[in-house]
Amino acid sequence: MAANETLDRRSQQLYADGYRELRETFDPDAGMIRIDTGLGEYHDPRGSLAYATCLLREGGSENLALAEKVIDRVLSMQEARPGNAHFGNFRWFLEEEVVADLNAVEFMLEALAQIMLRSGGRLSLRLQERIREAMRLGLQEIESLDVQLSYTNIALLDIHNSILCGQILDDSQHEERGRRKLDAWIAFTARSGAPHEYNSPTYLGVDLSALASLAEFARHPETALKARLMEERLWLHAATRFHRPTCQLAGPHCRAYRRDTVGAGGFLKVVLYKELGYAELRRPTSYYPWQGEEGHVGVALGRYHLPDYVRALFEEKSSVWQVGETADVASGTDLTSYLTPDYCLGTASRSYEVGEPPEPWPQFNAAILYYRKEEAPGYGVLYTRYAVNEYEIGKLADETGHTKRELWDLGAPRCLQHRNLAIVAYGLTPMPITAAVHTLRLDTLLIGRGRAAEILVGGRPLSSLPRRVQPLEPVVVADGSVYIGLIPLEPTNMGQEAAIVLEERGGELVLSIYNYSGPSKNFWEYRTLSGPFFKGNVRNGLVLEVASQDDFASPAAFYEHVASARLADSVSAEGVREIGYESAGQALSLRYDLLDLRVLERRVNGRRYRPPMLQAPGIVQGRARRLAVGGVTLRTAGAPAWLLADGARRLWVAAVTGEEPATVRLEVPTGALEADAFALGRVVWRENDGRVEVEAAPPPAALRLRARPETRLLLNGEDVTARLRPAASGARELAP
Repeated sequence: MAANETLDRRSQQLYADGYRELRETFDPDAGMIRIDTGLGEYHDPRGSLAYATCLLREGGSENLALAEKVIDRVLSMQEARPGNAHFGNFRWFLEEEVVADLNAVEFMLEALAQIMLRSGGRLSLRLQERIREAMRLGLQEIESLDVQLSYTNIALLDIHNSILCGQILDDSQHEERGRRKLDAWIAFTARSGAPHEYNSPTYLGVDLSALASLAEFARHPETALKARLMEERLWLHAATRFHRPTCQLAGPHCRAYRRDTVGAGGFLKVVLYKELGYAELRRPTSYYPWQGEEGHVGVALGRYHLPDYVRALFEEKSSVWQVGETADVASGTDLTSYLTPDYCLGTASRSYEVGEPPEPWPQFNAAILYYRKEEAPGYGVLYTRYAVNEYEIGKLADETGHTKRELWDLGAPRCLQHRNLAIVAYGLTPMPITAAVHTLRLDTLLIGRGRAAEILVGGRPLSSLPRRVQPLEPVVVADGSVYIGLIPLEPTNMGQEAAIVLEERGGELVLSIYNYSGPSKNFWEYRTLSGPFFKGNVRNGLVLEVASQDDFASPAAFYEHVASARLADSVSAEGVREIGYESAGQALSLRYDLLDLRVLERRVNGRRYRPPMLQAPGIVQGRARRLAVGGVTLRTAGAPAWLLADGARRLWVAAVTGEEPATVRLEVPTGALEADAFALGRVVWRENDGRVEVEAAPPPAALRLRARPETRLLLNGEDVTARLRPAASGARELAP
């Protein structure tokens, strides 16, 4: 998008809001944007480059002079001392003395690339050359870091910067490195289905923006097409989980900050607002102390490529919608989300890890529920956290310096969900021998409980808190549009007592299942989870069942329903834990090894659960030679592919992400399309429009179409209908 290009109405609104906020926080003495992090005030180079972008867009000699001053100030934060371990990287804040966040170089080069691509001609030749030199140094650091493909948002920024900065510098070596890494990331992601860094309310926005920018600015058409195809797959990833009644991204979330967990605004929601226009995406919430939406300017000026058939999934789903998806087939990480008009429940099969060997990252929401409420802000939230030691909202949570805004999950969950039922089991992650621990517990926290909410324990409404709860004793909460049933499992006692307590803590209703509460001590037996004292991981967890209030006559009726369910939790002599839950004709069973937390078996209604790459109503993804959904069939040589069938609009989509060209045949209710060599691309069959669109890189060989005579064929944007020639079986073949 050029500097003077006209913006649509919502983009204008986002741009105006962002520009105003940046003007208000600009510190002329420092020549940078000043932000309050909650732990102090700092000067932010990312916000400063966004402000410079606005100044360049606004034009005028004063604005241009100030923009150059701001960019110069940011460039001065690059580590330019030869011999430094992170030569070419940037400090994250002006106040930092050294490079601390290694990702800074990615975000700074992304912003600098956008400035050069959109407004570079407005800058003085001196500053243009200074930016190019910063890019040269930054690309050396990016190549040196060579972040793993599993770190999705940073891997995509690496690809974005290598290709686009390489173009700006006419540096074919880094540009080619970026293209190779894009191919590697596509293949890595296609092996599982969802991106490894799955369903993050913050980082999915980074991913979409990086791919969208590549699709717009990459000079090689094949690279641009690959980026747009994978951007579409990420849009599909988000659309299948977007819950319109609460305007939340249904869980689970691999990485979610406090603002994300409680449903406040954030980067992805700004992107969604630009594309969808739902006012609730920008509403304030009492659950988070400040709004501070991210990325107004970058999102406003960016151009995304949300297809109409994916947009329809954001806007309308069937009344009951379950989506399953695999994010990392190697580790057994898969996702389940269940959406109804009143709530959305999501779980991940295990905790989130990155790298090789995998490193646990504690930012995940392994089990989270959003539900509809009439009163502001229109929704409530229930989520889980394994906590070490105490915390208070708004104060330091522990020795790590994280505030309650960033309450990480320090446990190791293993989950199984089907529809509205979930088994949420927890173990411990390793605790260093130096760790002084006085509390270990699993918390299930509920935010937004209204005045009319009821809590039942022992079949009776509670009149006061706190309340001790026994293992397997149901706790029922009636709030908003839902009934929530929590059944705590018996925890391992790591000290004198392992209590279960329901209480109010910092404005949240909390069910705490303790493994330990007592004097500070070091747990030798859990310092490595493999040492001389280790005999198996701790047991913790609960069973969660959710229902719409319309499904039961009263909270008491739902309590009786939950209390009548069959629940078993046992450990074998070999140290295998098995949890089973049967309720109203549904049955879940989870078996895992306490020694290494390896999941041995999961069963749903008696059948072994094998998670799909992607499965939702009208959507399927897999590596099978034959995929079918909604009356549509795709035959491939086993390449990763996905299908979408929208029968109401007579629209069918097939996408293939193979590494080598192979035969492909798409069969729809009104015809078929096939090719002898099809590697990476997609087909959109628009029956009502009489059009079949094929985009592929490289173009497919021996393309044949069997359809109504008036059906037009478009290949990579060109109408090639006139080149179709009669072929066998009534098909028409595209002439070379």
